[in-house]
Amino acid sequence: MPTKASGVAGPAVIELVGPLIDDGGAFARTIAAVVERSGLQPRPGAIDQVAGASPGWALATLLEGHGRGDPTPSVGEMVEELVREWQRVARGGGIAATSAAATAVRKAVAHRPVALLTGLPSAVAAAALEHAELGDLVPSLLAADGADGLPRHDRLQQWLGSGEAASAATALLASAPAMLAAIGARCADVVLVGEGRPASAMLAERQVADLAEGLG
Repeated sequence: MPTKASGVAGPAVIELVGPLIDDGGAFARTIAAVVERSGLQPRPGAIDQVAGASPGWALATLLEGHGRGDPTPSVGEMVEELVREWQRVARGGGIAATSAAATAVRKAVAHRPVALLTGLPSAVAAAALEHAELGDLVPSLLAADGADGLPRHDRLQQWLGSGEAASAATALLASAPAMLAAIGARCADVVLVGEGRPASAMLAERQVADLAEGLG
């Protein structure tokens, strides 16, 4: 568990997709494709609001917008399909990390607690890290396995371990669900990395151009 000590930088929480790995929007587009194959059309802006969330939460939220409430067996089938498609995305082309972002994370790990936060299941996140040649990174991976994931803040709060650690934590994120998790965990500095999405910009306390700037 990270703790704050005199002269030591506070914990850094980094969203995997966006700040560190550039997927070109492929994971979000896959959510839309799975929903559309079910015969539904996401309302304008809906994908931006759920991109970055866990598969179960994202799909249930989208279906609620069409008058469907609690998850049904069909939602479970859609989650399985989405995770399969995400595995293909994680192992396919278009997944990359900039050398500056990778270098910034490796430097940060040397002097402060670092966690990678993601709405992807751990197996998908691990595949994306390997494909982006970041398999040697050693920070904690806070993935969204199971039905309950981002934007719930429980796992992040557990990793931080104390209010003192949270009060020194910097969260460098790109999606609205990740920002909601960081706010719920009471991270002191919630930072939007890059241009982000409209929903993310509304939640960010400040904005940086890239991950290296945010960790600098």
